[in-house]
Amino acid sequence: MRAQATACATACSGRGFGRQHTRTDVVARLSLLTKGAMMRTPGRSRIQQQRRAAPALILLFLACHSLTTADPAKAGSDVLDALRANGEAQVMIALVSAPSQRDPRADPAQLRAEVARLQAEVLNDLDSTDYRSGKLFEFVPAMSGTVHSQRGLSVLLAHRNVRRVDLDTGGGGSGVR
Repeated sequence: MRAQATACATACSGRGFGRQHTRTDVVARLSLLTKGAMMRTPGRSRIQQQRRAAPALILLFLACHSLTTADPAKAGSDVLDALRANGEAQVMIALVSAPSQRDPRADPAQLRAEVARLQAEVLNDLDSTDYRSGKLFEFVPAMSGTVHSQRGLSVLLAHRNVRRVDLDTGGGGSGVR
């Protein structure tokens, strides 16, 4: 299993994708994806075994590269560059609109609760090693913080409540307490 993880990491980094997931992640994915697919089965030809292993290998390829791709529509082009260069990036995260924002007569307490719910849903999916929270705005569906890993950025970009992630270049989001 360790050799397969090294092969995956080598394949990912050799194609310019960078090794953006931990060896543990790769080993866990490999154990789930290839369990039984690569084992010799008596009475089966090599072609039958290769056909059986093909879906697992395709899934492995997708798993290796799923953490490396960033949706350009959701991420500023400089976020990934800053993360790679510095090991972390100060970001502003724009969330989807709270339903009560569309109603001008909405109760402020309801708006505050909806924004807090959106923020909590995003924060619950993030690990503390991948993201440190900064400012949580009360009435604006946005928040700031520090992304510490590409896995954290991938979680943010994949979340249904996140509209956009940009660098917090001025520090206004995380500097105001």
